Order: sequence, then C-alpha cells, then structure tokens
Amino acid sequence: MVRAVESSAKGSDDLLQRQINKSVEKVAMTAFVPVDTPGLGVGSVVKFSDVKFSVGIGTLSSFKNTGKFVCEKSGLYIVSASMDMNYDNSEFHIYVNGKIFTKSSKHNSYNYWRSTSVSVAIELKTNDNVWVQISDVSANVHGDLHSCFTIIKIH
Repeated sequence: MVRAVESSAKGSDDLLQRQINKSVEKVAMTAFVPVDTPGLGVGSVVKFSDVKFSVGIGTLSSFKNTGKFVCEKSGLYIVSASMDMNYDNSEFHIYVNGKIFTKSSKHNSYNYWRSTSVSVAIELKTNDNVWVQISDVSANVHGDLHSCFTIIKIH
C-alpha cells in the first residue's frame, strides 16, 4: 500500500515537472527581409532570411531557405509580420498549414513605401507550418530592417 502511494506521488511529481518544463520552454525568433526584393509575384512566400534573434528553434536553416516556420514545440504563440511595400493594391497574408489565417490591409502606396503590420495569437501544434505570402498583386518588399517576422511561444 505504501509503495502504491509512493509510486502515485512520484508519477504526479513527474507530471508536474513536465508541465513546468513545458511552460518555461523558450521559443522565439525575429527575422528580416535582408535586401529590397522587387517584384515578388502573387503566391510568393516571403523569405525573412536575416534572423537577428532566435532561441529554441532547431530548424533555422530550413526557415531561411523556405520562409516557412515549422513548429517544434506545441503551444500558444504570438505571430507578427510587418512589411514595407510600394506596389499599389499589394497585400500579404499569414498562412498556417496552407490556409489563410489573417490578411494585411491593401497598400495603396502610389509608388511610396507603406508599412502594414498584423499580429495574431494562435495555438500551434508540432509540425504546423506558418509563413507570410504575397497575395492579389506582385509587391516590391523593402528589406534591411523594414520588413520583419516575429514569432514567440507564450505558453
């Protein structure tokens, strides 16, 4: 009887420790479009390949090459994208697993650079994919710290 109680308590302690470890997992990244990128076509995935900060992400090389973030640790995330574009009626969408999750507002820039940002909270599971994609019309994307993508696991 004593061993059963000790075993149950040990199992509860292990479960509690796993929950604590998961709640303090650090996952974050901020990445930028490295240079001005003219004429990104409709459906193009934006490559934020200049990663300025990251923690807890093992797939950075894949992200830099494809522009797609692959979730390695499930949880609640904040996803934010901000882009400077200068092509009339251009916009971008944040996609999750191939489906539009949110849209930016249309840029009516009349050949001036305009910035638009979107931020969302989303529950991601292991192997979910998140990316930013150009929609509707081609876009000129301003690089060098003007267009960025940030993702942070908050729980």
